[in-house]
Amino acid sequence: MVLKELCLLRGVSGDEGRVRDFIKSHIEAHADRIWTDPIGNLMACKKGTEGKKHVLLAAHMDEVGFMVLGINDNGLLSYEPVGGVDARVVVSKPVLVGEKEVPGVIGAKAIHLQTRAEFEKVLKHEDLYIDIGASTKEEAEKLVSVGDYVSFRSDWREFGAGLVKAKALDDRVGCMTLMSLLENDYPCDITCAFTVQEEIGVRGGETSAYGVHPDVGLAFDV
Repeated sequence: MVLKELCLLRGVSGDEGRVRDFIKSHIEAHADRIWTDPIGNLMACKKGTEGKKHVLLAAHMDEVGFMVLGINDNGLLSYEPVGGVDARVVVSKPVLVGEKEVPGVIGAKAIHLQTRAEFEKVLKHEDLYIDIGASTKEEAEKLVSVGDYVSFRSDWREFGAGLVKAKALDDRVGCMTLMSLLENDYPCDITCAFTVQEEIGVRGGETSAYGVHPDVGLAFDV
């Protein structure tokens, strides 16, 4: 299933290369022209049977995640969220760090070590850390580096009546939709823009239209 494969790919904002390569390999047979623009958007154009109008369809490839900010003496990693990630829901979440996909887990100070003031306040990202099992800074530095992207480690699970649980459904569902649309013919010209960096400011979406000048633009998101 294409959606499952898309969701399992790691593509934190600014690191969408795996997703871009996967999509490109699946749409090459259905587009008249494919290119990557300067910011990293994957653009695919298909001529219409009449060519009266030009429609731009857009969906973003990136997902929320984190970036390693520092490696502490005790081997724990400090991090910064990439995109809108609520700190209240990340404690104990498994993650993958860097190109080596080093497994880790997001944690906080043990509850029995917290002061009452710490216990009663809502934790923020600066109160949390990523534990990759290293006990020293030197040990951690052999596995990860400052600046590494960090993605959620989340399995694809099917449940209920046609429901699924996975990371990055926002917006790999939109990407899958555009990939499917390219398999058909239309009276109008269409350009599908698989955009980057939506989660940190809709950057790819804002620039995607300038190179193709469509008559109409539609965004697909969840």
